[in-house]
Amino acid sequence: DLSRPGTALASPQANVVSFDSQTAGRPCSAVQPAWPALARRHRAHGVQPFTRRLVPHPMAGFRPSRAMALQVYREMDRDKDGRLILSEVENAAIAVGLPMETTHRLFDALDKDGKGYLVQNDWGSLEHRAAVDEFTVRYARKFMGLPSIVSSHEDCAQYTAVQRLKTVRTLPAAIKYVRLNATLMGSHTAGRGNDVIYDAFRFIDTNGSGELDRSELKDGFVAMGVDISDDVAEELMNLLDCDGNGTVEFHEFVDTLFPLAKGTSSML
Repeated sequence: DLSRPGTALASPQANVVSFDSQTAGRPCSAVQPAWPALARRHRAHGVQPFTRRLVPHPMAGFRPSRAMALQVYREMDRDKDGRLILSEVENAAIAVGLPMETTHRLFDALDKDGKGYLVQNDWGSLEHRAAVDEFTVRYARKFMGLPSIVSSHEDCAQYTAVQRLKTVRTLPAAIKYVRLNATLMGSHTAGRGNDVIYDAFRFIDTNGSGELDRSELKDGFVAMGVDISDDVAEELMNLLDCDGNGTVEFHEFVDTLFPLAKGTSSML
């Protein structure tokens, strides 16, 4: 009865549950001295104490690849003429929740020469890559199933598993599909002065060196709609790197994969 003078409140520590069989049921004050001895017993028997390990979220620090940015560009290009006009970018921005003012600023910044539309290399501008990356991530989350930072680990794992199922794991299949996709993409832009192979190569070649390393080569195949495994990327590098310098030049890329398009190699 707390109304009587001298009544002491019970210590909250007395209700703490201990999972040590030797001290179960005893108040916390009695348990505390046992922990050093318990720790010594654990060390003697090789038992590691439990520690909480924070697992980083799979999407923490995610940055879209150049291939993903190019895929988003092509998806926004509704009439498949190889160009993005302002209304196409506006429609995508509305869908992903970007303000019109921000969208117009981005479009004007990318369209440096004021031609009124964007081409692939405008979208691939390194100067404005952060803004394009943000647009790309928003679009990919909305329409391409990309998980966000608030997605569960299970959803992220499922997305990764689906992407792995799409991965091409043999060299002949990779070459077959990239040739087929180049033909299909080229049929959409025929007669418009576009070269899908050359444009994709330039987009992935961010430093303008005219060469792709292995990671860029893999990204280039993704840009052409073919996701390849690391092993296939290594095989491709061995196949395409004719001079053995560790990179693939545009003429090596075209002459081996697209022999009927050898005339485009003169562009570099």
